[in-house]
Amino acid sequence: MKALVWKEEYQGRSIGQIERTGQDQEIESYSHHLKSKMEIVDVPAELEGEQVFDLEASGEVGEFVISLSVSKDKANRIAAAYKVMNDEIYDEMAVVFGTKSADSANAQKQTYELMIQAPDDYSSLGLEADFSVGSISQGDALDSDSLINEYAVAKLADISAYSIFRLQKIKAFKQAKAAIEAE
Repeated sequence: MKALVWKEEYQGRSIGQIERTGQDQEIESYSHHLKSKMEIVDVPAELEGEQVFDLEASGEVGEFVISLSVSKDKANRIAAAYKVMNDEIYDEMAVVFGTKSADSANAQKQTYELMIQAPDDYSSLGLEADFSVGSISQGDALDSDSLINEYAVAKLADISAYSIFRLQKIKAFKQAKAAIEAE
């Protein structure tokens, strides 16, 4: 197996960046108008079949060594940690907003903000509470300005708590990822 590696910097490409990998004949015959700025190098047999983004080239021009930048085990553990974080964030989003759609959640937040600004626009619409918050139970009529305001303020507090939860999960993932990569 061979790799085509950049030996010169060029518009977003850096020395040692792998352009593509493939079978010997495929790489030898690969046509690229900047191929003269690249070098064909051997990929060690133990790395054959790895994804291009898992490989990196290092060394001096003419002496590139292909190696795994992150072991498969580490990459799998990072991916698993990301999935856990993502699942927890979306599960909590569903609790707070009743949806896992970021667009719908954002629209709900904007609606609560508007309800606080002009509760009289909403109190005559025959709305019912979608969630239990404070002294308001799910299904209660939101038929007064004070109930509209109370509900919207409570939901915005829930959204604020969710936002903090989300950022804490992202921070914890970044720390876990860095720890895995440092091993």
